Formats: sequence, C-alpha cells, structure tokens
Amino acid sequence: MAYFSTFETRDKLILLYCLQVSGLKLTETDLLHIALDNCWMNYFDFARVTAELKDAGMVETENRPQGDLLVLTAQGREILD
Repeated sequence: MAYFSTFETRDKLILLYCLQVSGLKLTETDLLHIALDNCWMNYFDFARVTAELKDAGMVETENRPQGDLLVLTAQGREILD
C-alpha cells in the first residue's frame, strides 16, 4: 500500500518539511540542491511542485540580493501540522 496518493503529494510535503526544519530561509537554488542531492526528485518535478506551492499560497518568495528566498506561509505550516 502506498503512503502517498501521488508522487506529487510526496514531493510537496518534502519541500514544505525542508523549509520548516531547516531553521534558515533557503533560496530556491538551495532547496533544489537539497532535493537533487538526496535524490528525492528531479529538476522538472522540483520546478513544477515549487510553482504549485507558490500558486497555492503555501510558500512565498522574498526577493533578496543573494537570491529569491522561499518562506513557508501559515497555510504551509498548517499542512504540516
């Protein structure tokens, strides 16, 4: 029996969890490297899932000189609780 209805659901939860437990504000590039280095998903899945999380209001982007930071929103934290 599968734990997740789709890989997409799993991928979204992985990214939300990484943002929650990191204790840091991560750039999209940082999060991409974490996902790729751990073989959790490929670049195309990462790009799709990240866009969907933004569209759903679970993460927000903060523009900073070092890159766009991804920030977990209250809605994103609620999903993890």
